[in-house]
Amino acid sequence: ERQTHIIHRWDFYKPIGWPTMAPIVDGPGSIDVYYECLDACQAGLAGKTGLYNIVDEHEYLIFHLGSGPKFVKNAFSRTCANAWGYTPPKEGLTRLKTYDGDVPIERVVRAFDKKVAPGLRLATRIGPMHTAATYVNTTSLLIHENQNLLGKTVNFYSYGSGAASTMFRCTFDALPGYMEQMHTMLDQRDFHPPATFDNIEERYANTYGRFDWTAKVDTKQPGGAYYLRGCDAIGRRTYFQVVDPEIKLSGPILSEPPPRNAEQKARDAEAMKPRPPYVPPEQIENATSASPGATTSLASAAPTGGDQQQALAGLLQMLAQAQQPK
Repeated sequence: ERQTHIIHRWDFYKPIGWPTMAPIVDGPGSIDVYYECLDACQAGLAGKTGLYNIVDEHEYLIFHLGSGPKFVKNAFSRTCANAWGYTPPKEGLTRLKTYDGDVPIERVVRAFDKKVAPGLRLATRIGPMHTAATYVNTTSLLIHENQNLLGKTVNFYSYGSGAASTMFRCTFDALPGYMEQMHTMLDQRDFHPPATFDNIEERYANTYGRFDWTAKVDTKQPGGAYYLRGCDAIGRRTYFQVVDPEIKLSGPILSEPPPRNAEQKARDAEAMKPRPPYVPPEQIENATSASPGATTSLASAAPTGGDQQQALAGLLQMLAQAQQPK
């Protein structure tokens, strides 16, 4: 069973032409939206299933991370308050970070440690995530509970700002495939002092909005890793995977981007040329009837049919190239 809740909120977004890589975030507002969706999904799923106490009716619970594992504790406290029938301690508040005025803290802590904490152990080592959060937490649960999951029911809450959210539940009849060595992989990460890390982050942020560049690799890339190779002259980003003979994948694995030939480069250059503004035919006709002298200036400002067809053909060709498998 599942319940989806979608609303329109400007809590986390990046306007067109925004000058920095970081988005606009309404911090308190984003918490409001997360909780609003959590409440709606919890109530909707309870109405569908008749399970109004989802905390006690499930052996484990997985949450979207929000700002990180610490935030999940607050989300779980709210879930407990909804499930156990407690109300916020103050009237008129739409958001409360904790329910310590009403919910027995010891009971919440015991339930959290048993039902939620196993799904957060990877996240405590990785940090905040967005798209991958719910499923990294699921992987963590699989790693740390393993055979204990068989026959158990798990409640999942997935969320995305803007906002769309879904709460669903499943029972494990068998264990799916998963990467058991995630902690070993995390142990193999390169460790840098904060100043070095900040410098790396700044270099990456400076690529935002830039075209026609290729990434400079300072260190050896681990086998199997995906990386941003660069951005071409018209803004297309290219990602590649480092060849690793130990990883068996279907399809070609490229270690270097394929070179663009002269014809492709010429088409790229043509596509980047500025086009004259389009003037609707009715404006040209009106100008002709009003002033014969204006006919030449407006008509010359409008692209000819051949130019329009050439521009359209070039655009269609670029779209076709972008859809071709690489």
